[in-house]
Amino acid sequence: MKNLFCLLFILAVPVYGQGVSGTNATKGSPADVPTEGAKGNLAVPSLPGFTQKGSTTVLDRDDQLRLSLNPEQFGAAGTGSGENGDDCAAINLAIQYAAQGAGLNTPKVVHLNGRNYRCSKANYQILMPRDFGDYSRASAGEGAQFSLDIVNGSIQSCGISGGKGYNPKGWIIGQIKDASYHGSGGSVYALTDNNGVPIPGSCVVDSAGINYPPTGVDVYSFAQGADGATVMATMSDGTFTSATSISNSTGMPQGNGYPSFAFGLPAGLVCKIKPQFAGTAGKSGLSVSALTSVRVTAPGSGCTYNGTASAKVPIWVGESVGEGTAQAKNIAPSSAVTIGCAIQLRAGVSIEGDGGTIQTDWQTGVYGPNEIVALCDAYGNQARNISIRDIHLAAPAGIWLSGTTNNFTVENVTEQYATPRVQGPKTYIPGSGGGLFFYAAQTGPGTVIDNISNYASGGIVVGGQYTSRGEFGLGSMGGTNVSSGGGIYTYAVSGSADGLVINNFRQYQQYGNSYNALLDQFFEKFVWHGDFTPASTPKAANGQGVCPTTLTPQVRSVDYLFGAGNSSRFQCYRGISDRAITILSRSPYVSQNVSISNVWQDKGYRSPIIASVTNSRFSMVRMPALGNTYKDPFIPPGTKAVAVIETPTNLPSGPVNRFEGISNPDPGRSHFTTTLLGTSFSDDRTASSSWDMVAGMPSGGHIITIQNIFGKAGSLKFKHNLGTPNPISNCYSTDSTSAPSVALIPGDINNVLVTSSAAATVVCIFQFAPAPGSY
Repeated sequence: MKNLFCLLFILAVPVYGQGVSGTNATKGSPADVPTEGAKGNLAVPSLPGFTQKGSTTVLDRDDQLRLSLNPEQFGAAGTGSGENGDDCAAINLAIQYAAQGAGLNTPKVVHLNGRNYRCSKANYQILMPRDFGDYSRASAGEGAQFSLDIVNGSIQSCGISGGKGYNPKGWIIGQIKDASYHGSGGSVYALTDNNGVPIPGSCVVDSAGINYPPTGVDVYSFAQGADGATVMATMSDGTFTSATSISNSTGMPQGNGYPSFAFGLPAGLVCKIKPQFAGTAGKSGLSVSALTSVRVTAPGSGCTYNGTASAKVPIWVGESVGEGTAQAKNIAPSSAVTIGCAIQLRAGVSIEGDGGTIQTDWQTGVYGPNEIVALCDAYGNQARNISIRDIHLAAPAGIWLSGTTNNFTVENVTEQYATPRVQGPKTYIPGSGGGLFFYAAQTGPGTVIDNISNYASGGIVVGGQYTSRGEFGLGSMGGTNVSSGGGIYTYAVSGSADGLVINNFRQYQQYGNSYNALLDQFFEKFVWHGDFTPASTPKAANGQGVCPTTLTPQVRSVDYLFGAGNSSRFQCYRGISDRAITILSRSPYVSQNVSISNVWQDKGYRSPIIASVTNSRFSMVRMPALGNTYKDPFIPPGTKAVAVIETPTNLPSGPVNRFEGISNPDPGRSHFTTTLLGTSFSDDRTASSSWDMVAGMPSGGHIITIQNIFGKAGSLKFKHNLGTPNPISNCYSTDSTSAPSVALIPGDINNVLVTSSAAATVVCIFQFAPAPGSY
């Protein structure tokens, strides 16, 4: 086996710890947008097997659209059956030809001509979303050089050399890009020593990837965010007298990478007036951006720490972990995980199925790294100026897009219920299966999904990915993306569905509903990562004090996720199967200007639509009948939380949405609590929305807000006077110390019983909903 070795040099950017390496890199290019290859008409010999019949005089765009381009021109089986071969490699060649050529003589639409194609292997690998172990806005370090040993298209080993000024005992992240868009799925990182210098021989291949060329592969380096500072303050008789930066016993004893400082107080500190602190950045040891000194700017008063008025009190630099119990520290990047993809989409190249089929092999029927997506953007920057039309898909996931869409249309597509398959012509085995029709990390302008028939377990999913440990630091929404939190909230790099248009979506069911526990758990484990954040906390976003999860906790998040501000509020995972549409950002982002119309879900037990949106429209949504019941693991026991449409947000007022023509399959309220559930957030209001042709909600329902003070844990009657035994209720405590619960009182149409778990001021918003069976 011949080893092909590619040494890649890095031009470091010290401000954010980012560097560019490789002879094909363009200085100053955005780090998450690979440089395109050379443009021009591609010579025929550069694409093996290409044959063009006849000639066409091309004068304008209309002539270009009539040019012939299909997989048969690149060696696909003439019958298009795909039973005994992998025709999908030929589809990729056709797409590459269209993407790399320029001018009107290059076709931009690949036609499948109604044929059926089998994809027996993954031609690309999609890196799943993850964090890179840090949590701070800024970083330091420069000069590191990665090298890659690429053998048969995969990264066999890597090296690191040079560089200085990185965090001691830290990690340097390597971002691998192939501008030819052949290789994908690779990931590397390296370690630093006690002095912040990269350690030769420490480079780790976290994911080897596939199909990388021997040359032309670029690596961008990223330093983890500021870390290593520790502060201890002295409190005497309830006031703070001094604070000290504590040495960490490395070559950078007061930490590294800090341009400024934010300080937090421990959970055990209770004060009548809280203290305040300030820090100074400067040189300490080998670092020029350390916390050189700390001072008390406001001493506070009436303070106790764990019940004591005089004590040494830890003060958090940046963020804490464990609900304010320990200083946050950088950790190793979360593990790279990939799933397979058969066909990579390219910007500007459309696919016309002409009624044809793309089916991927799925040997086990188990969701995970072994599965193969049919169509994807494995890089995160190619889902733009594309239309996918008139095609049948049968795969664990029909379309998977790692980045943002722009001018992206999916129309007249049928997603089949995927089943496992063994090698061999026309040999299928029954068993587990299901599939997901469409996933996008986020959607941008001009994204339209229209006239879809979905037989898979999951429908349309936008957002939901865990991208970072905190508000800042490095994070990835998937694909080759590595986002620095230099000027933005890292968690805000994904999750938006702004401007999305969904029309004529039909969700068909298997066996009374399309609930698929394996699909739900796959998305929770590899995309949402419910195990990376605390499941139980009085500040949980759904107001229940817990975010149910099927995973074993391995908490990585810092406490911003459960802090006091709105930025801390994110949704709990609700599953993606047995639902037509899920638009639920893992961050607190609320999408706008979304239009969802003509959705039909054939039975079901979950809400057909759950979307964190405002200034949006839901029209003509119908679920004819209830599906078979099951225990939903993502709803707290006893919680009445589902409806035909759910619109949970973290907005202090609103959301402002319009609902038209919504049908409820459960007038007896045995399962659905109301036609619409305005929110699962405890401090949201829903009166600003409008309802037309929605039974029982002629004007959105009367609304009233009530506040009571609980002197201790217990229950109080709240009088809403709405004249209904079944009001929509959302309650919260003003200081987040309690997660109030609401119980209906049988026969009482004007009162409910509210229980608080602690002494607190509790606010409840009650909204009219019709009595069970009244419509």
